[in-house]
Amino acid sequence: MGAARVLAFVVLPLVSLLFILTVALFINALPRQEFGLAAESPTGLLPYQRISHDQVHVYGDKVEIDIPNTRWASFAATGSMLPVLGPTAHALQIVPKSPDEIHVGDIISFRYDNKIISHRVINIGDDKDGIYFITKGDNNPVQDPILVRFDQVDRILVGILY
Repeated sequence: MGAARVLAFVVLPLVSLLFILTVALFINALPRQEFGLAAESPTGLLPYQRISHDQVHVYGDKVEIDIPNTRWASFAATGSMLPVLGPTAHALQIVPKSPDEIHVGDIISFRYDNKIISHRVINIGDDKDGIYFITKGDNNPVQDPILVRFDQVDRILVGILY
């Protein structure tokens, strides 16, 4: 066997194998970052699923989503719900008929101080005045300073379009 054949059939495959093993060991030694459920949402709270696969129809030239009582929404550039909602986001929202339709993790639009605020529900409680929702902007450091009552809630976000 000539030197060229030995190089081609023995040495090069061995060098390649050693290189691959070295790279694999190096990659394996790198620190790992674990991503759990909380990585899917800035708060770790996911909205209640309201749209089933059967309600979405995708065609070559359009998309149809069968959602009763749907409204279209845009958002102000406040930054409180970044990165989920911002001035480039549009949304599909529904009008809730009862407090039971609102769940922890949902993003609701509610009236407060002559403004419409869209924040995530982080807790639901009940007191002498009835059911209330504790809300927080995903990008805000603390929860909102008010208890949101059902009569203040205008809509629940069910879809985001960018």
